[in-house]
Amino acid sequence: MKNVDYEKAVSKTWRHYDLTARLTPWEGHFRHFEEKEGMRIPVEGDVEWRLPDGSFPYWKGRIVKVMYDFADDLPPVKKTGGTSHE
Repeated sequence: MKNVDYEKAVSKTWRHYDLTARLTPWEGHFRHFEEKEGMRIPVEGDVEWRLPDGSFPYWKGRIVKVMYDFADDLPPVKKTGGTSHE
């Protein structure tokens, strides 16, 4: 199986502005994938709001250390048909 590195993520999330919360498009760009503690992850990225008058960057960073805390006692995931999120 070939590794696939997702370099871009888009969504909408709540942005607080003028004492209100507004559902706003969001976009993240990720690069320089490396294996860290047995998982391949992007170690550099930036995230921005997609506003009507242009992009507004609000985070840029580089991961230098990771620690995973996996839950051992989670129930199995129940699959239901009809969604693209499975």
